[in-house]
Amino acid sequence: MPLSYNPSHPGAYNSVWGPVFLSSRDITGQVPINKVEYPGVNVQAVCSPDNVFEHDRYRRCLSDLLGAQARWFIFDIYWDYTNRQFGLCPVQLPSQDPNTTSTTTTAATRPRDDAIDGSEADANADGLLQLGPYQCSDSLTFDAVLDLFHNYFSATSSKVLARVVQFKLNLHAAALPSQPEDPAPTPTEDQMPTSSELVGHLLNSDEMQPFVYPFSELLSDRSNLNVSWYAPDDPYAMQSTRYFNTSLTSITNMTTTGNSTNIDVLSTQDGWPSELHLLFSKYYRLLVTWGTVDDQMAAYDFASDSSTVFPRDYMSTEHTFQADATTGALSSGCFYDDTTTNSSAASATAYLDFTAASVLGWAPGEPQNSSSVPRAQLHGHASQFRCAVIDSSPAYAGHWRVANCQQRFVAACRVDTEPFRWRLTQHAVTFHDAPAACQSAVAAAASSSDTDTDTVFVFDQPHTGLENTYLHHYILSQSAAAAWINLNSLSSEGCWVTTGPNGTCKYTNDLDIVNDRRILIPTIGALIILILVVLTALAKCNSNYRHNRKTKTGPGGWEYEGVPS
Repeated sequence: MPLSYNPSHPGAYNSVWGPVFLSSRDITGQVPINKVEYPGVNVQAVCSPDNVFEHDRYRRCLSDLLGAQARWFIFDIYWDYTNRQFGLCPVQLPSQDPNTTSTTTTAATRPRDDAIDGSEADANADGLLQLGPYQCSDSLTFDAVLDLFHNYFSATSSKVLARVVQFKLNLHAAALPSQPEDPAPTPTEDQMPTSSELVGHLLNSDEMQPFVYPFSELLSDRSNLNVSWYAPDDPYAMQSTRYFNTSLTSITNMTTTGNSTNIDVLSTQDGWPSELHLLFSKYYRLLVTWGTVDDQMAAYDFASDSSTVFPRDYMSTEHTFQADATTGALSSGCFYDDTTTNSSAASATAYLDFTAASVLGWAPGEPQNSSSVPRAQLHGHASQFRCAVIDSSPAYAGHWRVANCQQRFVAACRVDTEPFRWRLTQHAVTFHDAPAACQSAVAAAASSSDTDTDTVFVFDQPHTGLENTYLHHYILSQSAAAAWINLNSLSSEGCWVTTGPNGTCKYTNDLDIVNDRRILIPTIGALIILILVVLTALAKCNSNYRHNRKTKTGPGGWEYEGVPS
């Protein structure tokens, strides 16, 4: 039985969180995906804290995690050689061969309440098998999980709702039903997955293959950036090479006349595409990598999956840190280093707070709109309350807030497209004057520091949490309170763009559809309730009429209805 995507509270449709998630994706989506902190979960720990692996629970749990904008999913998948399938239950399911007997029992136990939304599974859930300490649905397979994600990709295909999702698969052998708490046996050669049962084969199905960014394509894209991530005719081409190393490589090019010429192209050994490029240039939604692998599964045919599934640890790097047990303050391992301003961004893939990772930059309650702010705080016409500043005051501590575009602040200027180098304009300006102020700041910086006249200052905004930290500390070092960042919603309320004061929203039509859906769904629900109330009232009136009417017998034996007394 397939799983389907049906979140209880999809955050992307919410009028408050929708703009937050969309602006966060559009800002972080401009840099390589390996430089961005994405919120993620260990699915088994979140959805099965009590060892209950129930079909409907996982439908609700995964749907709500996706609706909450979780982006990294760590799955523990178990090879069940008895049924020739990958499942989420740690124990092999009893054989469905009618000639095979089984000693398992059906469970009717209410799951614990701390499983995310899936905890509401019916206490009489059908199909739960008691396998030692585990309760498992026979339909909860990895194939069913892929059905849910395929449904999610299809339901969120608009430019407003589309997100890239990443899987990390921990590969296990399932334990025997007769020994559910013992280590799983090592499958024999005949019991290992065949070519049509491999994970890569599941990902290359007709439904999933169009959404999966394969490892082989990453290698191909790296070999010639001129036609991949930096293609000149691509509106979502990446703009900066400062996040990874590049070099010129000579390749042989065949002309239309059959002659060959050598040309130099830009290539990289360690680069990654941006999320926006994956979403809107290549239309990919999913990357999959291997995590841990049980010794029992060491003979798995990884080579056949190598063109699709990324190698183990290829998409993540562990980062060790120490924190005070009482205050939570980091004592070592912090990514920020104030002596580093011109090197490539560090790989920030350590586990981060789920919510903080989802709402890059914005302070709690932001971005506000003109209708949610007291008129006395607007500082002018409400339509101009659509520009963003990074506020380094104690109340905001480097988070972003909305300000009136006609107010005057210094502007944040990125230096030579470096991730961590920033300068501020000499004078406070309006948002509309910020780009020109950054350009004119080069000469002033050259006369007072080591900056030369060839340096380029560009009005910009931080793309990652780490970049935001560097900018925040630089603002503090300059004794400034707040600075303009290149982020505004002047062209369309709720659509935050990073293309300057004259930038336009690319998602106006999609936003209208989302807003219409947000309005129509509760309206239709209210109309249905009203119709039911009217029908109930009419039915009751009809029942009362039938109950209260009186029949009288007249002369000749005929009957007539009388008026109730």
